[in-house]
Amino acid sequence: MEFNSARSAFKYYLTSQNLESQITVFIPAYIGWSSIEGSGVFDPIKDSNVKYEFYALDTELGIIKNDLFVKINNAPANSILLLIHYFGRPDPNLGMIVKMAKEKNIRIVEDAAHALFSSLIGGSCGGLGDVSIYSLHKMLPIETGGILQINNNETKEINRMVENSYLRSLLSYDLSALAQIRKNNEIYLRDLLLPLHGEVDLLWPELTPNNVYLQTLPVLIKKKSRNDFYFELNKQGFGVVSLYHTMINEINPNHYPESFSLSKCILNLPLHQESKQEDLKDMVNLMINLIN
Repeated sequence: MEFNSARSAFKYYLTSQNLESQITVFIPAYIGWSSIEGSGVFDPIKDSNVKYEFYALDTELGIIKNDLFVKINNAPANSILLLIHYFGRPDPNLGMIVKMAKEKNIRIVEDAAHALFSSLIGGSCGGLGDVSIYSLHKMLPIETGGILQINNNETKEINRMVENSYLRSLLSYDLSALAQIRKNNEIYLRDLLLPLHGEVDLLWPELTPNNVYLQTLPVLIKKKSRNDFYFELNKQGFGVVSLYHTMINEINPNHYPESFSLSKCILNLPLHQESKQEDLKDMVNLMINLIN
């Protein structure tokens, strides 16, 4: 099913389910807000007036399993576990987490807004739960577009629909080629950043698996101001972003200090198909100048 955005797709799912008042939507405690866009994934939850609860993430945005399992262990049946594949990377323990949730009759929604390539090309996420949500305009040169994929047997026909405009747009791209460009850019950019260790550190030090294709490469600005890097790099046209730079008010900094610490220093470097390697090298040279 197609929508203008992943946010609209998620809202449709929540409002179409006739959610029981006693269920809970479990949300990772790393949700951002901006004055322009609000909070893409949290706004539909607020609008649906459903009960929600946060679960903890570690300093690499990995799910802290013990915290999550305690929270879903006694949750009402048909509660919802929202899994966000941050920047296109599924959690390393995704299979175990999905298995645990299913054993507790918890529905699983995969937010794959950043993981279109990891799902459709890599197969590392997107089909494990009940629902998957994709954003086209965040991953492809399309102005708008979101897709709701429902994975149960009754609605498989939805996934075969190709007559609508967004799915036609999706099928018009060579996704395998674009995914490989992203992987090549990740490998190249990682090598360029190695001498900056201690000043600019990779959020995920190890190269992502071959079946994972990142939306952006998240790094941590350790000693300088993240905002100085953000504004200067964009002033020079490199198109960096700082995703989730401001946590939503509903997340308590005392309960989830890792999330707030991360949000203050994270910077997302481009990997998309328009990112030429010579441009990535120029970007890193500018970062070196900013450090010095």
